[in-house]
Amino acid sequence: MYVFAVTQVIDLIFHEHGAEGVLHGLILVGMLWWTWCTFVWLGNQLRADVGLGAVGRETALFAIAMLGEWLSVYLTSRHGSWRIYSASPWTERFELFVLIVLGESLVAVGVGAGEHPLTIPLLLAAGLGVVLAICLWWLYFDLVAAATGRRVAELAGTERIRIAFEAYVYGHFPLVAGVLLAAVGVEGALRLAGTDESLGAFYGLCLVGGVALHLIGHLIFDRRVQRARSVARACALVILVGLAPAIIRLPALGGLAAVTMVLVVLVVFERLYFTELRRQSRDA
Repeated sequence: MYVFAVTQVIDLIFHEHGAEGVLHGLILVGMLWWTWCTFVWLGNQLRADVGLGAVGRETALFAIAMLGEWLSVYLTSRHGSWRIYSASPWTERFELFVLIVLGESLVAVGVGAGEHPLTIPLLLAAGLGVVLAICLWWLYFDLVAAATGRRVAELAGTERIRIAFEAYVYGHFPLVAGVLLAAVGVEGALRLAGTDESLGAFYGLCLVGGVALHLIGHLIFDRRVQRARSVARACALVILVGLAPAIIRLPALGGLAAVTMVLVVLVVFERLYFTELRRQSRDA
């Protein structure tokens, strides 16, 4: 169900093709995310590791209702009797949702390429889209997911609740929303591949903004759980934002290549720089 729902949200943003469509999509993915978080929470009430403006009034009302719900749960989680009994199943289910959205970003590559005859530019764009998705996967699952999962397992009581809500329920949302927006940008780049047309403001901002939002999510997540700052990811974020005006004006293939290259350089740097940390993590 969630796989299909995420696909439909990407399709909605793509076809509405504007700021209002992006807002509609983010509200919908916010609602999906909240239902997912609710099921994760309910599933954790027994131990699972042993035994068994330009928008319409409706859009504004949905946004207000969603934000009100998020705020009320945040406040009650900090001062209520909420508990997480099994840390590992909790973190794994959030990792699963990240995988679902990453998988749909690959589907967007196929959708964007499916309506055009195979050409060299189209194949190059499809390859870049796949590489971009792999980079986003690597940034989360290489070290972050396992390390933060262990960190949550080490905590107990109210401290575990606080970290779980701030880093997972709220901190993961920009990670997920960023991948979804980037998928819209990739799909648009594929549809324009082989032409002289630029990415344009809509596809360009979805692509750059989505990856930037994903990196912001990483910075929040790392800071909240590990109390660490990722200088390399912050630098990649600054570079992407700085390149955004140029990427919007570049031909679609060039814009997609520029964003993908920033991520590839970031991944290669972290792969080399964190070799020892990665070995220690594997042995833990």
